[in-house]
Amino acid sequence: MADVLTLAHATVIASALALPDAAVPVRSTTLGALQTLSANLVRESPDVYYEIQALNPNSPGALDRLARAIERVREAVGKPDAVAFTALMQEGQEKTDGPLE
Repeated sequence: MADVLTLAHATVIASALALPDAAVPVRSTTLGALQTLSANLVRESPDVYYEIQALNPNSPGALDRLARAIERVREAVGKPDAVAFTALMQEGQEKTDGPLE
């Protein structure tokens, strides 16, 4: 549980930090959901979330996996390589209990 808490919270905090400085006039359903989730989390107690991140022995591994995952996405779209990107999406499906019906 400690591992996935770090991963989930760090992902949401990083997403909030990565938003553009100016308001986005148009947003997708996905961006809207992510903004809502981010807004809720970053208004929680920073002390609690700091402890989850900093005092959790699983944090370094979870944060390393997150950084590697972002780098893999960056590489796939930077080439661009549609086959590699599709493979990432398929891997994501496998890790999230397979494709949605």
